[in-house]
Amino acid sequence: MLGPIVSCFILDSGASWRWIFWVMTIFAGTCTLIVVPTIPETYAPVILMEKARRLRTSDPVKNKDLYARLEKEDRSLKGVISRTIFRPFKMLALEPILLLTTLYTSIVYGLIYVCGYYLNSNFRCTHPPFSATDAAHYFH
Repeated sequence: MLGPIVSCFILDSGASWRWIFWVMTIFAGTCTLIVVPTIPETYAPVILMEKARRLRTSDPVKNKDLYARLEKEDRSLKGVISRTIFRPFKMLALEPILLLTTLYTSIVYGLIYVCGYYLNSNFRCTHPPFSATDAAHYFH
């Protein structure tokens, strides 16, 4: 919500348009440095893996055969490539609702980008450049 306003103030200050991306990068980096250490792990397989590891260290004799499914996954290059590259295409081929949703979304995004391109070129020809004070009109 603050992006257009901050961007207009950056451009009105005489800075290059590249500073908009630098400010976004600094803001995203700051948020990442704050969030990563403070948010707990919520992915269930990782939580189970940590629990199994903790149980094995607490009583190694009793829990020596206790492993989480994530620890038993194939971590070779072939296994990683199979999971990260081929699995999405397999899902796309085997799940008809995923295929239909993907086609619909791609058509909608294509139309949005085409309309955005032509509206932007028409808007530049008929309206003066945007300033920081103009941005306040969009946020009543």
